[in-house]
Amino acid sequence: RRQLECSRLQGKYWWNLNSANDVDALRQTLVSDKFGFNREDVKVLKTYAETTHANIVNTFKSFLIEQTSPGDIVYFHFSGHGTQVADDQTPDNPKVADEFDGVDESLVPSDYVARKDGSNNIRDDELEQLLASLTGRHVTVTVDSCYSGTITRGGLRLVRGMKLERPPLNNPRGAEDGPSGIFAESAVLPASLVVISAARNNQLASETYDRVAKKDMGAFTYSLRQTLSDSGPETTYRDLFERISNEVTREIGDQNPQLEGSRDNVLFSGTVLQPKPYINLKVERKKVMLQAGSLQGMSRGSRFSIYAIGEDSRNG
Repeated sequence: RRQLECSRLQGKYWWNLNSANDVDALRQTLVSDKFGFNREDVKVLKTYAETTHANIVNTFKSFLIEQTSPGDIVYFHFSGHGTQVADDQTPDNPKVADEFDGVDESLVPSDYVARKDGSNNIRDDELEQLLASLTGRHVTVTVDSCYSGTITRGGLRLVRGMKLERPPLNNPRGAEDGPSGIFAESAVLPASLVVISAARNNQLASETYDRVAKKDMGAFTYSLRQTLSDSGPETTYRDLFERISNEVTREIGDQNPQLEGSRDNVLFSGTVLQPKPYINLKVERKKVMLQAGSLQGMSRGSRFSIYAIGEDSRNG
C-alpha cells in the first residue's frame, strides 16, 4: 500500500512496505497445481486506486460475497499497515463502545486520512460485518499487519503498524478481544472460519528477505507461502499454524502469529480431521520436558512418540 505523493509528509518509512510482493507470491501459490484455484477466481489489489477503503470493501462484497454460495471456499488476505483507532462516535464506526480496551483494530487503506486520524480505516467491526455475510462458506482470513507499535525499529526494520496517538478510554462493558485482537470473542462469524494473523495485538509484524526470489516481504507471508507449498492433502490449519508460528518466532523473536477458528479443518476445505491427543515439549537448559503429568495419564514407564512442529501425528 503506497501513497508516494504523501511520503514526504507522513515519513519516509510509512508507505515503504513490500506488501505487493506478498500478494503476488500468494497468488502464484494459489493458482499452482497443488491448490488449483482458477486465475480468474483470484483478485489482487495493489495500486493506490485499488486499495482505497471503498474499493477494498466494494470488491469484498462484489467478488467474495455476491459471487459465492454456501459450501464455497473463500480466502481473504491483507498485507499492509494495521493500527488501533479510538472506538468513539464517528460516522464510519459501525459499532460504538463495544471494545473493552477502548480501541478498534483496523486495516489501513491507501486513502487513509492521517496517522492521527483513523476515521477512514477499515475497522474490525466493519470486517466482522463483511465476514458475517459469508455464512455457509468455508472462509480463511490471513492478515500480515500489526495493530500497535512504531513504524520502524532502530530505523532499519520495517514493521507494519503504528500506535494510537492518544490514550483510549476503557469501556468495562465492552467485549474482550480474541488472541489476534481482530475480532471480539463474542463476534458473530461464519461457523467454518479460520483467522491467522501475523502477531498478537500488542506486537509488531515485521518484514524479512526472501533470499531465493531476492525480494523483501512480510515475515509471516513468507512463512505462509512456504508452508502452503509444502502442505499435503491432509494438512490442517493447526498443522499449518504450528510450523508458521515456529518459523516466524525463530526468525523474528518477538512476533507470535495467532490462530482462531476451525483449526482442525483441512486447508481450504470444510473437512474436519481431529488430531490425536498430544503434549507439547519444552526445551530448557538442555533438558527436554513434557508439559503434563499424572492428570494427563502420565506415569513411570509411559512411552511417547515425538513429532516435529507441524508434522501430522495422525500418520504415526
